[in-house]
Amino acid sequence: MSISTASVCSDRSCTTPSSSDSLRENQLDGWYGEIHGKVHTYGQSVEEYLAAFVPSRALCTLPDVDKQISDSWEPVKGKERVYYDPLVTILTELVSGFPAHKRPSFYNAHDQPFYFPFQELAHRHHSAKPDIAVSFPGETLPARINQPNWAPFAMVIEAKDVTSKDPFNKPNRGESKEREKTIIQLAVNARNLMFAHGFLAAFTIGIYGNVARIARFDRACAVASPPLDLKSAEGLKMLREFLWRFVHPWEGIRGSVVGCDTTIRKLTPADEEWLVGRLGEQATETLNGVDLNDGRCVKVWDEGKDGRSKTFMLFKLLDVNGRLFSRATMVWLGLEDTREETTVDCAHEVEKPAELCVVKDAWRQVIRTPEQKFYQRLKETIPEDEWIGLPQLLHGGDLGAREVRRWEAAREGMIWAGDDGPLVTCPTPFSAVPNFRKPAVVPLAVSTQDCASATLGNLGDGDNAPTDLAAPEASDHLEYLPLPTHQTWSCRLGLGAGFHFRERSHMRFVVNVVGRPLSRFRNTKELVLAIRDAIKGHRLAISLGGVLHKDVSSGNILIVDRPLPGVQQSYGVLHDYDYSAMTLAPPAKGFPIESVASLDFYPLESISGDQGDLSRKERTGTYYFMAVELIDKDILVHHDVNHDLESFYWVLIWIVLRHTSHNHPDGSLACDSVFSFGEDPFSLPKKQLFPSRRVPLEVIGNPPLTKLIAELNKHVRISHRFLDDPVPLTYDMVLSVFDEALNSDEWPSDDAALRFVLPALVTNGKRNTAKAKNKRLFFDEGAETGSSLNSETADLDPTTAGVSAKRPRKQGYDTSGVSGGKSWRSVALPRSSNAVDITGQASG
Repeated sequence: MSISTASVCSDRSCTTPSSSDSLRENQLDGWYGEIHGKVHTYGQSVEEYLAAFVPSRALCTLPDVDKQISDSWEPVKGKERVYYDPLVTILTELVSGFPAHKRPSFYNAHDQPFYFPFQELAHRHHSAKPDIAVSFPGETLPARINQPNWAPFAMVIEAKDVTSKDPFNKPNRGESKEREKTIIQLAVNARNLMFAHGFLAAFTIGIYGNVARIARFDRACAVASPPLDLKSAEGLKMLREFLWRFVHPWEGIRGSVVGCDTTIRKLTPADEEWLVGRLGEQATETLNGVDLNDGRCVKVWDEGKDGRSKTFMLFKLLDVNGRLFSRATMVWLGLEDTREETTVDCAHEVEKPAELCVVKDAWRQVIRTPEQKFYQRLKETIPEDEWIGLPQLLHGGDLGAREVRRWEAAREGMIWAGDDGPLVTCPTPFSAVPNFRKPAVVPLAVSTQDCASATLGNLGDGDNAPTDLAAPEASDHLEYLPLPTHQTWSCRLGLGAGFHFRERSHMRFVVNVVGRPLSRFRNTKELVLAIRDAIKGHRLAISLGGVLHKDVSSGNILIVDRPLPGVQQSYGVLHDYDYSAMTLAPPAKGFPIESVASLDFYPLESISGDQGDLSRKERTGTYYFMAVELIDKDILVHHDVNHDLESFYWVLIWIVLRHTSHNHPDGSLACDSVFSFGEDPFSLPKKQLFPSRRVPLEVIGNPPLTKLIAELNKHVRISHRFLDDPVPLTYDMVLSVFDEALNSDEWPSDDAALRFVLPALVTNGKRNTAKAKNKRLFFDEGAETGSSLNSETADLDPTTAGVSAKRPRKQGYDTSGVSGGKSWRSVALPRSSNAVDITGQASG
């Protein structure tokens, strides 16, 4: 596999490389940070690895593998490409005895680019060239696919010519970077598979000379198997065992593989027909340009109501955090599937106009307060007639905590009332494998007590996973249970019990706001109205609800497309409370909130909390939009209201510099002069100097917006602590400036957002000529997805600068000749203390 040189480098100087190799190094910097401390090798046997990481109830009873199938295969150094086809032959022979409906096929894909799964967002991310791609069970791949996409593939195999390139061995001096590049190849493929199919975990195989490794990726980390010797009968047998188990998942519909999300399914032709009919007159506008190949149906359970789910059709991806080890937030436009309703008023309900909604999928850090708790607090404390600038939660909750309750019901032999049925147990796997050492009973992801307290009771307990890995007591009802998959456990098994804080839990919510990202404003007044109302919502949240957002970013503010029923008009809303903090009790009525320093917050979010606990949490806030004081290492400061208000200012500056016509000498690349990613010594002086620019920023033909920025510059300039007498930003101060600007009658009406075109980096080894003075490239719109430093940095995809080529539309296998516009067709979606961290020591 190769990684496209037309993808983004990290925020380091990469415009004038001395060679394409040096540019490639810069482009991979972000991925180095992504995988550092997150990829580990399993310290027990291959059998135990498969038992823990690839659970299956189907015992493989095929005859022993004939070692001769690999006898003629001899990898030769420097001849990597010539043995892709022989590998396909060996793999095909290994699965030849599988039932036809379970048999995968293999495709030599080494010379073809695969783009990020979603067309509209493909320009933000790496293209990849996997060596061998593996089909879903029962699917036969053609010999050649014109312009392939991820839809027909369930797994990827990467191959290197010699065993010494095995990246999961401890590297020799000077080999670390090359090993990391090899792991990055696997990671990019895993990331794309997870987004394309909604996988909870993705598998890849790395083949290095005569050695194979299996690697399982989830949203917390990756764990690789011990090596398998492909020249031995035992090694081939274990590889076949893995493939057998992979296509025989513990649960799932026909065509599923291990790692599939059983709460997701593809859109069928009947689904699409119903969707179009349900949208009625809205269908043409709503589905214009939408590729229903990307759509999916998902189940949503309300918190505390495990019994019955609701089904939603997700048909348009609005935004995605394309990180691998992260929240991986996906925001969809969707519609409830009401076909299963059996009430008397069903027919009448269908006649009503379709009510669109936004559905959010994300993976929260388990030690953080579940997001639905913030929505509950806001709903309980903000009167209906005062509600503005905030979304309301309609449905949803923590799928991970729910799955643990289901797991524990199976463990204890208790009745499970959920509409997904009880979790089935089975005899210990590998019972037919000689010398198999039965692994310890799987550890709990979260105990029932912790789960209940976190999701239904007192917030003070958080949703903390236990720090120990003690096996649960033996039970007559328990034979063997797979580990939960909607809540990760890989960090504890890969690193040890002390790393429970890195685990993540899968969340799915439905909110009542339908909107657009700020970067798609129809005119600049609409942009400013949206930001202003988001500020009003921020004030309501903290003053009445005791909720401090702490992650104000361009991706966390939506322009409202449809007025919310029953509340005053909001032009914009502030959403995404993954990293918010909440007071122990709502503030006293009328308490003026300009600082939270005197308020008591829940544990792990407390302003004066235990620093040992705080050190285990990511530094919160999307880095580009963080206030100056928060990125100044010389100032000891706690996140407060004024810092979020400054973040609103940086959001406005970001959008203006990228999407309007202005007088900045760097034009659409001006963000590079103001924002640096992840390096405080570079970012701090840029942000400190911008409000005091000698030549004020002027938005061409837009006096009100120009004046708004100028007035905000004044307030931000005098608010920083490095001044002798700083004046912190306040709500009244900032909102008065916005309101004064909005009262102007000089706003243009035809100044819609300009499309931001990423500069080309290198093509065929040629240097970037897009703008010679651009000395530092930056992340694209993907960075607008809210996230935080370290494991939540704004879309820390090292892919994000520079691909203007678009991924071809999905239309079966061959997408040649397909143009834009409407496309409503769908395709199948279908532990050890001896573990070794091969990408660097883990850091809190």
